Amino acid sequence: MGFIKKSIENVVLATNLELEVIDTEKAASIREIIENTFSNKKSRTPLWERLVEHASKYDPDGWKALGTYIGFEKATLFFDLLDEPAMYIIKNGKEFVKLLSECPGFVFYVTGADSFDYLVCHNDHDYLIGAGKAENWLQNLESGR
Repeated sequence: MGFIKKSIENVVLATNLELEVIDTEKAASIREIIENTFSNKKSRTPLWERLVEHASKYDPDGWKALGTYIGFEKATLFFDLLDEPAMYIIKNGKEFVKLLSECPGFVFYVTGADSFDYLVCHNDHDYLIGAGKAENWLQNLESGR
């Protein structure tokens, strides 16, 4: 079990958060959709380095704003494939922030659970990156909320 998956599972056990694990076949399908929608090429490099159109802001705590962006909708949490192949469905933004606030830092991505029309990443350089519908949201996001 990888570092990210173990960290997430430990938090889920300690906090009783509800988190759905996406099966391997569906996860592969979601990755394909995300790659085709937001990336300019398939590669082993991190997805955030290959995004075609996006906005970014340096903000070490920018990931916390995703709680508001996700709101009451379900969201898909995932990682670069080489870091962690597992994908999860989180039931809302509040649960997302609670989960990530208890985890060590790592690069992650969030997209919708049912529609994949946005992509947000918080990377290891403390940049919050938004693509699709999240691009405009990120451009208008105030630092330090």
